[in-house]
Amino acid sequence: MKVLFTARYSLFSQPGGDTQQVVQTADALRVLGVEVDIILHGEIIDFTKYDLVHFFNFGRPADILGVLPQLKVPLIVSAIWVDYSEYDKYRPGFGSTLQKILGPNRLEYFKTIARGFNGSDKMPGLLYISKGHSRALKTVAFRASAMITSSQSEKQRITKSFEDAKNVHVIPLGLSIQFSTPFKEETERSGVICVGRIEGLKNQLNLIRAAKGADWQLKIIGKAALNQPKYYAQCEAEATENVEFVGWQNMEHLLESYRSAKVLVLPSFFETFGLVALEAMSQGCNVVIADRPDMKSIFNQNVLRCNPHDPNDIRQKIEQALELPVYKLNDAQRATYNWPAIAKQLQSIYKNTLS
Repeated sequence: MKVLFTARYSLFSQPGGDTQQVVQTADALRVLGVEVDIILHGEIIDFTKYDLVHFFNFGRPADILGVLPQLKVPLIVSAIWVDYSEYDKYRPGFGSTLQKILGPNRLEYFKTIARGFNGSDKMPGLLYISKGHSRALKTVAFRASAMITSSQSEKQRITKSFEDAKNVHVIPLGLSIQFSTPFKEETERSGVICVGRIEGLKNQLNLIRAAKGADWQLKIIGKAALNQPKYYAQCEAEATENVEFVGWQNMEHLLESYRSAKVLVLPSFFETFGLVALEAMSQGCNVVIADRPDMKSIFNQNVLRCNPHDPNDIRQKIEQALELPVYKLNDAQRATYNWPAIAKQLQSIYKNTLS
């Protein structure tokens, strides 16, 4: 079996949770004997070489729509379907006004075109421009032989919004080999970390506001989003002495950060899964997450939940988490959240689709 993975243009230049998902899934499938190529949106693809195409990021239909007419093999879609509407309502500047005027789908349409103009993404093709965002989503949902979501909540959103969505399967994300085995507690933990691309949706600004005057240290780990430089500048401007911007970290340094911190905070206005929360829990961090549906359906215990709009509530939950004993994943959780098990489920879906 030869499978093409295709995903957003900036998958590696602006890494995120979907980067981990694509790379780890591909590696685990290769161990099972599946040939996998990763080719990004905008690159030339010879589709005749593949038995099946697996597209990641349903919310970016412009990345796959233009090639659907020439695609003669089954299409699998991993949804990673982020709902930006809550953040867009409070986006600073003209963004919130646009959301109120245009609504979520039309706003996503203009954001897609804007990314093409500013160079952070490829310009969408004429088919997307003529269809619009809503019809493009429906076209991809109709064309997909199967769709993969990472939570039951995400599946419900897909099936409620797209009656043409077929064979929707829930498969969680997993822990890479570095995180998948228990470790010995060797150092005393302290402080708080936040891991993720620095952008409005991830809500680092309210976390920085929560840290003002606190007696704990906060480390912000991640790259600034290329298309939100003003947001990063505001985060820097409001950061006090107990806030440090670390930048992107490779796996070795990220492991060290997880193992030395007492608390990881994920205050995002929306996450489809929240892989960094799972990684942090696997390394002994206590976790504070935003009280939002998709993450609630995954992390239904052993986490504290905060209101992402309220820095005081974020701070209160952090300080509670700093006082709790270290939490560790149990064997059943490690057996569920691992890439080899996930790859076997995907391989089964591939085989059923091809047969």
